[in-house]
Amino acid sequence: MLNEKYIGKYFSLANIRFLHSVLVSNRLFFTDPSEFNDPFEMVPALFKRKVFQRVKETSKKISSETMNRVLLEVWEEHKDRYKKWGVCCFTESVDDIVMWSHYGDKHKGVCLVFDTSYKFFKGVGKVRYVPERPSMPMFRKDPQRILEIMLCKLELWSYEKEWRLFRRHRNRSYVFPKSSLIGIVFGCRCSPEDKDLILRMTQGRNLEYLDARMSPYEYKLELVHVQP
Repeated sequence: MLNEKYIGKYFSLANIRFLHSVLVSNRLFFTDPSEFNDPFEMVPALFKRKVFQRVKETSKKISSETMNRVLLEVWEEHKDRYKKWGVCCFTESVDDIVMWSHYGDKHKGVCLVFDTSYKFFKGVGKVRYVPERPSMPMFRKDPQRILEIMLCKLELWSYEKEWRLFRRHRNRSYVFPKSSLIGIVFGCRCSPEDKDLILRMTQGRNLEYLDARMSPYEYKLELVHVQP
């Protein structure tokens, strides 16, 4: 388990060129939130539940088809406010079985560990997991509230223990300080060939290398230091 100073990021080795850009060119990619696996990412409700019910009640003279179309158009314009940002996602969990299964290429990938004390990571925020969808009125422009929503997810995702870093431009990469990458965790199914390739990419760097190994008697991954 890591914390706000040391956070991890999972990578698949299916596209080795992508990982090469991180390990050799020191670049992290900031993704368009609409590409995330959760369609509710950074898409707040236009109204609170009670307000929405009142809108429906006062709009009975308007056909439901027209009402739904108008609300959909307003909502699409509303949510675009949050889609202008690129997001780079991290986690506190480098030994979570489900995280490795979902984001570490079924345990065949790696998890990189970063030191966030560098200026590059200024503003990295911890995601809050909540039981209800937050709302943000269309014409309210509160930067603090916008940030809160960008760092908000449904509580069923809480196992991710996620942290997020934002940049104004989505689908672009940014160069991070080389020395901020401090460690690499190999998945328990990471092949010897892939390990060797990564070790060659990072040769000469002061990194900590660990294997995520299956416990022989528990549903658990054990992190074991390895020599390059």
